[in-house]
Amino acid sequence: GGDLEPDDFEGFDSLTPAHKSVIEDLCAGELPSAKKQKVSAGPSPRLDDPNATEPGFKALYDKYTAVTLPILKDWLEVNEQPKTGTKPELVSACVDGELHGALPRCPMCEYGRLKRQGTGFVCKGYFSDEVKTWRTCPFTSPADMIERLEWRSPDQGPREKPGVEKAGGKAALVDSLDTTPLEGLGLREQAEKLVEWARKVNLSGRGWR
Repeated sequence: GGDLEPDDFEGFDSLTPAHKSVIEDLCAGELPSAKKQKVSAGPSPRLDDPNATEPGFKALYDKYTAVTLPILKDWLEVNEQPKTGTKPELVSACVDGELHGALPRCPMCEYGRLKRQGTGFVCKGYFSDEVKTWRTCPFTSPADMIERLEWRSPDQGPREKPGVEKAGGKAALVDSLDTTPLEGLGLREQAEKLVEWARKVNLSGRGWR
């Protein structure tokens, strides 16, 4: 480069502006491949993501980043996970679910949602519709002690709840109640046991609409 001028090339004036630019760069001693070009490589994964070092993280991050917010929420809804937050937060939740499985409800209070804290999970409680107040929960656990659930796609639909039969519905569940533990209890204690059982088999009203 440096010895030639663009006009030295026959037909230079008839070239497109883009082609003229290449010739001008060559004459200036610059190779086209050496020019700095802006390349869109897509969003970069969050380095602070707890799964950032997991095998397969980048592929899953790209998979969920490529879909729209409503589709992300479909994935989370079918797996009974929280759907609130920014898109990066929802992407992170979906990646975590596919890598490790869906997070269950708190195994202690059975209603609260598990939240990551440090290297483990905690439950801060839940709002009780029955007494209209927040009930705290002291549950805490290392991450590897949480029994995860199958991660399902929206096409698969939600997983069946334990104790719920496809046929028979509420009547079949009521017939399955073992009243033996109620023997010898007062009316109040019996009522509390029945409410506890109803919640476990999803007869509390929210699951039957």
